[in-house]
Amino acid sequence: MSLRWRAGCDLPAGPAHWYKKALLGLHEQSFLATTSSKFYNTVWRHRQAHLSSKVTSSHFITGIHAKVHTYRTLELVTMTSPQDPHTKLYSHINGQTSDLLDRYAVSELCKGWPVYRDASEWQNYRDLFTAEGAYVWTTWSGPRTVDEFISISKAGKEKDVFIMHRECGTLVELGKDKTRAIGKMKATITHRFKFSPQHSNGTHAASNGSNGTTGTHPHDAAKAEGEYEFDVDCDCRFIFFVEKNASTNNEWKTRYVKLFYEKDKVVTVDGFTAPRFSKAELERIPKGYKYLGAAQARLGYEIDLDLPTASGELWDRMYGEMEKWLDGGKVDLFWEGKQ
Repeated sequence: MSLRWRAGCDLPAGPAHWYKKALLGLHEQSFLATTSSKFYNTVWRHRQAHLSSKVTSSHFITGIHAKVHTYRTLELVTMTSPQDPHTKLYSHINGQTSDLLDRYAVSELCKGWPVYRDASEWQNYRDLFTAEGAYVWTTWSGPRTVDEFISISKAGKEKDVFIMHRECGTLVELGKDKTRAIGKMKATITHRFKFSPQHSNGTHAASNGSNGTTGTHPHDAAKAEGEYEFDVDCDCRFIFFVEKNASTNNEWKTRYVKLFYEKDKVVTVDGFTAPRFSKAELERIPKGYKYLGAAQARLGYEIDLDLPTASGELWDRMYGEMEKWLDGGKVDLFWEGKQ
């Protein structure tokens, strides 16, 4: 017989209860989201070693978990979990006309972030949020009231901090009492950087096809002067915690905005030049926003290291808080330093 796990891989027969316990343990940690043959082979080798020795089941399971942690650190476990993170279904498509109108109103709030913030339409941007108690989280700001966030965003723009957003699609879920909603906006954050020697941290810019040394390409002139531009693009899901306020004509307003940071990359502007980040810079920042965070850290920002990504504990926790919100419960999104 064989044991089939959720990723669709057939596992050879053996002491199934031990093996299944190990795999379920991995699944609970969102580690089964991989199709890496190296990972499968590692699990198989551990199983064979277990069968040929007197290793206890607990040591076997611990060994598997340790190996998965290693592969996750090496970025071989990269995809989202195959497990549905929601435990229940909410109004998200179709329904009564009132549901459609509510969801549409919430989607307008979501789309207001890229439209208004990128253009510095601060009055319109502020109008997306509740009058009091509204917070936002980003990699470079950490948790801030919306008014603090507007202030530091203005200060950044005065120093030529250039962050744009591309909205890629938005859907909304309504709570059963129709007074709370969750807006889910897929977006790409694109941050333009201009690095000079003081931002190098001892590393160097590298151009495609070279080892980072100065060559004869026209763009090398700018590099030789110590300045070059590049983008970091980060695919995200903005999560808007939204409520309807009876005291303001049942208007929908945003209470919290927190993001899933799922995948990022460095993008050259001139087609040749990009920075090199050290291992020390990258390994301290969660996968999902490590390049964005490393580049922002070079500018002096303190990076929030407790933001949800595409899998793992904070991914699960975020969905739990989203369901609490939709069910009318109290949520806790202030996780900094608590992990």
